[in-house]
Amino acid sequence: ISVPEKLITWEGLVSFSEVFAGNGVNYKYFGNVFAWTLIFAITASLTCYIVGMIQALIIQSKYVVAKKFWRTIFILPWAIPSLVTLLMFRNIFSAQGGLANQIIDSFGGVDLLVKIKGVLASLGLYSQEAAGSFSGQYIQWFGLVNYKLGRLLIIVINLWIGYPYFMLLITGTLTSIPSDMYEAADIDGATSLQKT
Repeated sequence: ISVPEKLITWEGLVSFSEVFAGNGVNYKYFGNVFAWTLIFAITASLTCYIVGMIQALIIQSKYVVAKKFWRTIFILPWAIPSLVTLLMFRNIFSAQGGLANQIIDSFGGVDLLVKIKGVLASLGLYSQEAAGSFSGQYIQWFGLVNYKLGRLLIIVINLWIGYPYFMLLITGTLTSIPSDMYEAADIDGATSLQKT
């Protein structure tokens, strides 16, 4: 992606009219940013809700022991301030020897690095042109050229921060359902999927 040195010349409402009329270079960049914003908003909301719901259903299962312990463990990502979590992930995925790159280095070195970059490139998440030869470099997790990989990681990090909230919300709703209803469903022959 090549971004011009001066993207917008601010001329009051004229700049907005150019963007919304579809004129000039500004429209293309505005469209890309707007599309990514929509994709992120929908994906982030759905993934957090779905994973939180699955987690709540698992914790509320009658087969799970020590429910309070598991609830406490799974709520920790939400209890830690977001800024601290984001700084932690920034250090994990740092391009200059972050924890993720160090783990890859310690387990397989250059061979594993080449394989991981190859898999990421085959999924369309890593630019082969930017990597040049795949060997001897760390993975640029948030590089401008590998923006698709960075976007995927942003969604995963948002999921890490956001799913505990929905887990708590859905757990609270599930615990408010009287046990009589579950017993009645058992008598009527409902499956466990129908009871959820």
